[in-house]
Amino acid sequence: MSEKIQLFLNEAEKRLVNILDKGKKEELTKLFIKSKAENFEELFLNAIALLDWSIDELLKGKDSIASIDEDDGRQKKVKIPLFKKLKNS
Repeated sequence: MSEKIQLFLNEAEKRLVNILDKGKKEELTKLFIKSKAENFEELFLNAIALLDWSIDELLKGKDSIASIDEDDGRQKKVKIPLFKKLKNS
């Protein structure tokens, strides 16, 4: 494992604890309940899978990530700051 990756993993672990300590625990708990995930690992791994897929789609040149209302066909773009960085690179 490269030093850069190890530094990232160490930083990620520290920041996750710090983020949860800054009031995000309630938000995460609500998301956990709403998602009906069995545990934190399931919630986290699914979130990572969705982010990974989204990034891959944007790097392939897709314009945006969106949901489509099946009743009327309207689209709603997902607005995540990281996605804007990818489109502009």
